[in-house]
Amino acid sequence: MRRSSAFAALFIACVAAPALAKIHPGDRVAVLVYNHPELSGQTTVDGSGHISLPLAGGVDTTNLDPSQVAQRVRYRLAPYVRKVAVDVQLVSQAQSIFVAGGPGGVLAYNPGENLASALSQLRVQNSTLNNANAQPAQQAYDFDHGRIDLQHVAIVRDGSVIGPFDASSSALGSGGAALLQSGDTIQLHDKPVAVTVRGDVKEPGVAYLNPADALSTAIAQVGGELPTSATNNITIRRDGVEHVVAFGSPEFSEPARPGDIIMVPRAPTITVVGMVVKPGDVQLRNDTTLLTALYGAGGIQKWADLKKVQVLRHGRPTLYDVTALTHGDVSQNPPLVDGDTVFVPEGHKVDWTTVFEALGIVVNGANRFIPQRVTP
Repeated sequence: MRRSSAFAALFIACVAAPALAKIHPGDRVAVLVYNHPELSGQTTVDGSGHISLPLAGGVDTTNLDPSQVAQRVRYRLAPYVRKVAVDVQLVSQAQSIFVAGGPGGVLAYNPGENLASALSQLRVQNSTLNNANAQPAQQAYDFDHGRIDLQHVAIVRDGSVIGPFDASSSALGSGGAALLQSGDTIQLHDKPVAVTVRGDVKEPGVAYLNPADALSTAIAQVGGELPTSATNNITIRRDGVEHVVAFGSPEFSEPARPGDIIMVPRAPTITVVGMVVKPGDVQLRNDTTLLTALYGAGGIQKWADLKKVQVLRHGRPTLYDVTALTHGDVSQNPPLVDGDTVFVPEGHKVDWTTVFEALGIVVNGANRFIPQRVTP
C-alpha cells in the first residue's frame, strides 16, 4: 500500500502542465492504475492518436480528454484487474496545431501563426504526401478548387468553437488573419452540395461543391474521365429523373444540386476483322455506329465487300449493306454494343470509289480506303 501511495505522489508531482480539454498526437500523458505500479507510467501519444499500455494494449485517445481516456483504459483493463481504478493526466503538450476534417493531420505551431499560414502549411504538406504516395485524386485535397469549404473554417480552442472564418484566397486578409494558439484545432468541412459520380472515372465517389459550382466540376474533382470513357452517353439522375447527355452539353454548365448522380459509362469495345486496314479492337467513345467502327479500324481495304458486312452479336450474324447509306438508308449503319464483332469480307474486284466518296471516304495511294469523316 505504501508503494502505491508513493507512486501516486510521484505521479502527481510529475504533472507539469494542467489538463487540457483534448489530448492530441505528440502529447505526453501519465497513466496511474491504482495499486498496480507495473501497469502505470508515462507515455507519448503517437501520430495516429494512440497510446500503448501494458495489458490494455493500444488505446485510441482521438478527441478525448484525460478523464475519457482513463475511462477507456479502465474498460480495457477490467477483464484482467479486479476493482480497477485509473487516472490519466496530461504531462506536457506538443507545440502543434491540429486539423479535423479534410485531410486531417498535425501541423507544427510557430508563434504568431494565423489561419492563412497554417492552411498554407497544410497545402504544402498534403501536396507532398500525395506526390510521394501517388494517392488517388479524390484524396488529393485541392484547397482552392476541391471539396474543402474554405469560406466556413472554424477554430476549436479548449472545447469552444471560434468562427467560422472565410479563409478562401479572396478573403485571406480578413478571416485568414485569425491568430492561432498552440493546441488549437482547425475544423474543416466539405462543401455543402454532394454529387455522386460513378462509372468510368479515375476515382468514383462523392464530390463536394458549392451551390454555384457547375455540375462538370464534380467529374473534375474525382479525377476526370478515363481514356476509355464514353463521352456521348452520360446519365444524369436528378430528383428521380434520368436523362442522357454528352460531355459539353449545357447541363454540365448548370449549377449542381444536392443528390445529383452522374454515371459515366465505359465506351464499348468492338472487334473489327477482315478487309480493314487495322484489324483488332476499336473503342467507340463518341459514336457507336458501324461506320464509326470501320473508321476506327483504319478504313476499308480496296476490295472489301461493303454489301455483306457482318455484325456478330452473341454469335449470331446480321448482314448490312453499307453502300445503302448513299441512298439514305440509315438502318444499314446500326448502333453497336460492347462485345460485338464486325467482319468485312473480300468481294469481287469492284472499284467502290464513288460509293466511298459519297460516304465521306477517299482512296489513298496505297490502294486502301481511309475514312476522312463520318456522316452516319
